Amino acid sequence: MSHSSSIFYLKLASEILIGFGTLFFFALFTPVSVLAEFFADLVFLPLDGLQTFNNPESKILIAIMSGISIGWGIMIYMITNTVYTNDPKLGGQIILTAVLTWFIIDSTASVLVGAWFNAVLNTGFLAIFITPILLRKETVAA
Repeated sequence: MSHSSSIFYLKLASEILIGFGTLFFFALFTPVSVLAEFFADLVFLPLDGLQTFNNPESKILIAIMSGISIGWGIMIYMITNTVYTNDPKLGGQIILTAVLTWFIIDSTASVLVGAWFNAVLNTGFLAIFITPILLRKETVAA
C-alpha cells in the first residue's frame, strides 16, 4: 500500500470512529437509541432485548464514551494529517501504541464483564487502524 493510500485509510478509519461516537451521542436523545441499544444487546449475546439505556448510569457512560470516541477519532485524524504524513515511522508508532493499548484494555474488560462479543467487534476497529500502517510500503527514490 502506498503512503498516500495509508494516509487515506487512516483518515477514513478516524472518520468511522468519529461516526461511531456521534451515533452514540445522538442515541442519548433521538430515535437512534434503537441502534445503540441493539449494539449493547449484541455485545451481551444472546439478542434478547434486555439491554437498554433507560437509566442515568448508562446515559452518563454513553455520554463519556461518545466524547472519548469523537475526540480520539479527531486526534488520530490530526496525527495522521501531520505527524504520520511527514514521519510515518513516528506517526505509526504513536497510533499503533494507542490503538493496541485501547484494544487490550477494552477487550479484556469486555470479557471480564460478560460482553465477550465486544472483543470480537473490537477486532474490526483494530484492523481498520493497524492495516494501513502495517501494509504501507516504503517508497524508494529513483
